[in-house]
Amino acid sequence: MKVAIPSTPADAKGLLAAAIRDPDPVIVLEPKLHYRTMRGEVPAGEHVVPLGEARVARSGDDATIVAYGSMVPVAEAAADALEGEASIEVLDIRTLKPLDEDALLAAAGKTGRVVIVQEAPRTAGYGAELAAILAEKAMLDLRAPVIRVTGDRGRVHAVRRAGRRGGPQDARVLIGERLRLWLERGGAGYYLRDAATGEPVRWEDPRLRVVPIAGVTFRPGNVDDASFDPGRRLALVREPENEHDPNAVAIWNEDRTLQAGYVPRETAAELAGDEQAVSLWRVEGGLRVLIVPPDAWVGRPR
Repeated sequence: MKVAIPSTPADAKGLLAAAIRDPDPVIVLEPKLHYRTMRGEVPAGEHVVPLGEARVARSGDDATIVAYGSMVPVAEAAADALEGEASIEVLDIRTLKPLDEDALLAAAGKTGRVVIVQEAPRTAGYGAELAAILAEKAMLDLRAPVIRVTGDRGRVHAVRRAGRRGGPQDARVLIGERLRLWLERGGAGYYLRDAATGEPVRWEDPRLRVVPIAGVTFRPGNVDDASFDPGRRLALVREPENEHDPNAVAIWNEDRTLQAGYVPRETAAELAGDEQAVSLWRVEGGLRVLIVPPDAWVGRPR
């Protein structure tokens, strides 16, 4: 089984022609958005685009945007918006299976920075497969973490009003806003450093929250466990049935076997419910916990 998805009218003809000629079953996906927005030249006569060959839609040296289908024009628009600031390469995957791994790895090795843009929701999307391949086979070529820019997590309706689609609309904005942090060891815990700029990040930064776990909700016997050591991932668990506060958010270790306490009431009411949490610092009589958006990247220095 082979799967192709065109991003231009010419590729729509060429990939369909290749699918008809191929001895194996081939699925050609047609993004709905193309029916209303895509315009372009189509070669006359026979035109075949080989399956399994990616296309460099735009050449660049500073970063690579990998996309397919209706997100290729979005990626090209992002590259246009960054002209003068950065030289962006755009790689059109064209065929999801078989994937042109050589082109993907070559594009990653050329710039060292990769952004994957997909219209589908983040969870279980094809972009995760591309990111996994890069992590397995291009780790030494990458100079920064792979970033995924994806659609929202809600249902995708057959028809949406213009300007209210669920997919990424401006990759430049989304790429720029994503929070990327290194955890930098210091004393009894970790400081924060911006992975994009290398600059220190203060705990008062509006893009994140550092909350104290202390007071009557603090459970010191549990927090002494290694699963709450600085740098460990934690779980935020909502308690809508909590008789004292229906907005209560409990902080557990990653395996959810021990509870450290609760997010302060004023902060809990502001959380969306899908944030990430990391233990930052142990202090006498409490714990400091980092809370960041779900798409943030948090890692330790190599």
